[in-house]
Amino acid sequence: MTHLHIPLLDDYYYVQCNFFTGCGRNFMIPIYQLLNRIHWDDDFAKADFVIGFFDRVSHEIVRLPLQEIYFEKSDHYFFHFLDKYGEEHGVPLHRIKEVTRNGELVWHREH
Repeated sequence: MTHLHIPLLDDYYYVQCNFFTGCGRNFMIPIYQLLNRIHWDDDFAKADFVIGFFDRVSHEIVRLPLQEIYFEKSDHYFFHFLDKYGEEHGVPLHRIKEVTRNGELVWHREH
């Protein structure tokens, strides 16, 4: 399968193509690609980002400013944050359901 990067909606989507079916619908970029862009693209990162993830205990989306989460260098599958009691929590990246940039929803996953 080949991924052709075609800029749509501020580079948050790409078109997926393969030999048998041709080009399909637009797909959201993987969350790790968006997080990498925020990390490495200084111009893009000059914004207020909020990460929304699904909390399995409360069964709701918890939203945290990007400044309140951190990534450990050796762990590419989780982000971490401290709650109001100073307790550390690790959240797998697959539980991220939305990302906003300056209040605008730029990335969203249903499931």
